[in-house]
Amino acid sequence: MDSIIAAGLCFFFGAVFVYVGYWLRRRSYATASWIPVPAIIVESTILSDDGSYVPCVRYKYVIDTLTYESRCVSLLQAGSSFPHVAQAVVRRYPSSSQVVAYVNPLDHAMAVLQPGRQLFAPMLFFGVGFVLVALGVSQ
Repeated sequence: MDSIIAAGLCFFFGAVFVYVGYWLRRRSYATASWIPVPAIIVESTILSDDGSYVPCVRYKYVIDTLTYESRCVSLLQAGSSFPHVAQAVVRRYPSSSQVVAYVNPLDHAMAVLQPGRQLFAPMLFFGVGFVLVALGVSQ
């Protein structure tokens, strides 16, 4: 009985992970068709907390005569335990520089600096999900 419950939980959580991976993949691909607009970097720093380094790039852009502000470099942005990863992002987007932001045509408050497909996070979710599903099926 306990093995049936464990198998069911593995299968369930595996399916959830696979779905999240699929959703993240679709969402990151959608940014490739967002509207390119000029933007200016307002702030570019690194936030550090408990060994995690997160690039914080704040930028402003104007669309339809309204000014928006965002901090989203990419849709699947995350911190890293390696400071050089965050430093590379901050170096790419120095304060006061002009860049191109890609704005969601359905929600102009949502923008990214790096559009297009991003594979690491979706593949991580897919991989963990498939392992959990396989464990659930094999029990």
